[in-house]
Amino acid sequence: MLLLVQTIQAQKSFGNELLFGGGLHTRGFLLTAEYSKIQTESRSLSFRMEFTEFKNPKEKRLTAERLATGGNSKRSYIYGKQNNFYALRLGPGQRFYISEKTEKSVVALAFSYNGGFSMGMLKPYYLDLIYRLNPDGFRLSSERFTEQNRLVFLEPLDINGATGFSAGWNDLTIAPGLFAKGSLIFDWGANDNVAKILELGFTADLYFRNIPIIVDEVRPPVFVNLFINFYFGKRW
Repeated sequence: MLLLVQTIQAQKSFGNELLFGGGLHTRGFLLTAEYSKIQTESRSLSFRMEFTEFKNPKEKRLTAERLATGGNSKRSYIYGKQNNFYALRLGPGQRFYISEKTEKSVVALAFSYNGGFSMGMLKPYYLDLIYRLNPDGFRLSSERFTEQNRLVFLEPLDINGATGFSAGWNDLTIAPGLFAKGSLIFDWGANDNVAKILELGFTADLYFRNIPIIVDEVRPPVFVNLFINFYFGKRW
């Protein structure tokens, strides 16, 4: 009887998997949702949606040296930052298990790859700039970088801190591109109905236009990153 129960458990299988997760890569964060159709014990077809941020390695956070408002709390900003850059990735993929998925396995190993469309989003970075008025007055103005305000935007003594995360969403610029991803999957209890997965891998994103993040810095519109991601989900 015990042997029969173990045999039935070993044959337990699922047809669908839905995962939600988050993690970090070498230039920012990741938020991921993935649906997979389990075709065999060793192979799944998937579709992934992922939201990520790309930071420039040269970003340097400073504290406003002079608060025009006269307050005591110091406000920080990223010097020379022109845009925040985010991306929404959408694309199919496959997962191949390279170890057995049995009830007694602590961790099953798999290789996964995805690729598809990446919609880059450039969100202007706004600073509260100080404009001096004669004789001793001043005027605060929340502005994105332009060639007209270059001297003020890049002068620390004329910066009263970053405007805030809400500024700039009305001025988004879209940058279409492509992405490719490869990863190693560590699946705790691959035959459980509750999915617990750790993913380690790399991504490569290519965009069809320049991506200005820091003023006056020109880089190829290619981003290659290592990442770590953790998922929870359900199988049925």
